[in-house]
Amino acid sequence: MCHLLMNNLEKLLGELGVERLVLPAVPELLQTWTESFGFQVMSQPDKLEIAEHTILCFQGTTMCHKFINKAAVPQR
Repeated sequence: MCHLLMNNLEKLLGELGVERLVLPAVPELLQTWTESFGFQVMSQPDKLEIAEHTILCFQGTTMCHKFINKAAVPQR
């Protein structure tokens, strides 16, 4: 069910023009986000690239991101 939810969420966000999802992952679930949902741990240059945006980050978490596949979004 989580995969269906994430797939639909990504589709809707892609239709709205969202290019990347960013989330703070707790260490216990980092592997789930990266292996099951296709997120990647953000490198320092990636973090600097989004530094101008307001991002909520929690102590002890790892920032992850995933680019939204524009090819999967139907064109209108």
